[in-house]
Amino acid sequence: MPGQNTVLSTAALRFTADSATALDVSALIADSSLEALSSEHFVFYNQPHTPGVRLESGGVEIDLDAVHPDAHAVLCIASVDPDTTTGDAFSQVTATLHDHTGRSIAVIDIDCGAGESAVICWELYRRAGQWKLRAVGQGYRDGLAGLITQHGVDVNAADGPPTSPEVGSATEYAPIEPLDPDRIIERFGMIREDAARSAAALITARQFAQSRLDDELTAAVADPATRNSPAAAHARTRAQQRHDDVVEQARIRYDQDSAHLEKELDAISPMLPRPFADWNSPAWTSTTGAGGGTADGIRVGEVSAPQCGPLQIPMFLRFPLRQPLRIVGPDAPATAAVVSAVTLRMLAACDDSALDIVDLSGSLQPLTSALAHLPGSLTIDDAGDITSYLESVSASAELEMLDRADREPRRTPTRRLIVLNHFPYGYEQRHWSSIAFLAQYGPATGISLVIVSESSRPVAEIDSDLVRYSQALPAAAESEWRDPWTSNPWTFTPDRVPADSDHLAQVLAHFADR
Repeated sequence: MPGQNTVLSTAALRFTADSATALDVSALIADSSLEALSSEHFVFYNQPHTPGVRLESGGVEIDLDAVHPDAHAVLCIASVDPDTTTGDAFSQVTATLHDHTGRSIAVIDIDCGAGESAVICWELYRRAGQWKLRAVGQGYRDGLAGLITQHGVDVNAADGPPTSPEVGSATEYAPIEPLDPDRIIERFGMIREDAARSAAALITARQFAQSRLDDELTAAVADPATRNSPAAAHARTRAQQRHDDVVEQARIRYDQDSAHLEKELDAISPMLPRPFADWNSPAWTSTTGAGGGTADGIRVGEVSAPQCGPLQIPMFLRFPLRQPLRIVGPDAPATAAVVSAVTLRMLAACDDSALDIVDLSGSLQPLTSALAHLPGSLTIDDAGDITSYLESVSASAELEMLDRADREPRRTPTRRLIVLNHFPYGYEQRHWSSIAFLAQYGPATGISLVIVSESSRPVAEIDSDLVRYSQALPAAAESEWRDPWTSNPWTFTPDRVPADSDHLAQVLAHFADR
């Protein structure tokens, strides 16, 4: 019955509705006054996704734990399909709420005898930290546009009676703020999040449009007696047009978002210091560009969503390393180019860092030769020297830990970058305890450890926790990356040193006087 309420026992819900009149379902995320948080928080056939609410074929999927933290309520709405031939108003609507297993947990029959063409069926609302359910059953004779207008959503009235929010109109974006040099990683993280959510909206819209098209085409040919009739042909044409409209509107919004993010990247990228800057930027190609000095991160590659568009966004990694970095790739020039890029950027991020490279295969010889002059650095290219080296550096790290246990440390530790290339070839089992020790305690003593191997297996053989708690960087040209906000797939392309010898010489010149 309308007005009844109860506490919800689950946060994962599905809303469906049925009527003799063809209908669409939608949902509106609102504040404590039941005003929409924004037009982007209205989920319907032209905008099928917002955090916590997703339109699927035949229903609305709701995750109350994932909605915007300012959300006070989610309104579940049924409205007459604007393209219906079964009537322009409801006589009755049956609304059902399901839990995550598909079990029905609440049903309401809503009588509509006054020409209602849109109905708020349920209100899911937050009260004292709990989500509760209220049966509403409130109808609107001025349709979906009238309903959402009363709840604070702007609609587009350009073509007769307004039926949808202004999805295709130009979006107003906040002015681009200058780059804060102390919050570079955070700034680019926000750009990636914006791009991820925009791409997710496009992907969801495509999936919803295709699912609905499949359902409507199936329904159009279900009856053998009418499947070749003009009415069936009209239904197929209408279904395709509804599909194309949703995809077009979603593409327009995505292109607008991408253009704004591209503009932001163009504005702030020239200001990046060397550890973060593209190799073609003035920071690397001229002597007057933004230098290194000390930085809290490095550039490791770019991510893109080619299934959506050409936008590419840099990926950064915190530095000094808080945990070991595993570069995974074969002992080949492509992997060496990734290792060299990481090494040079780490050195640029910390001017006083020493560099130790174990390079038995010689694949990093161009890099080690160019950096052989760095103070306190060494290259190990003979397997017979590994034991003494690991024992020495582990002992130094242990002394540093004891020194730091004093209230007044006796000296400032030397920052050291250690690269173990082509691991585990040339190493012995007796070396593993030293490597595991450096991996666990090295970050606390100024050591950043990079292990280069063809796969994760040899590293796991040393210590399974080393794989679990280390960071993996694939050296392959294109690898899959799942964004943490929507879990959609992106393509990760690792950073590599310039292939052109003259360009690489320009980069290496920045380390000549160290």
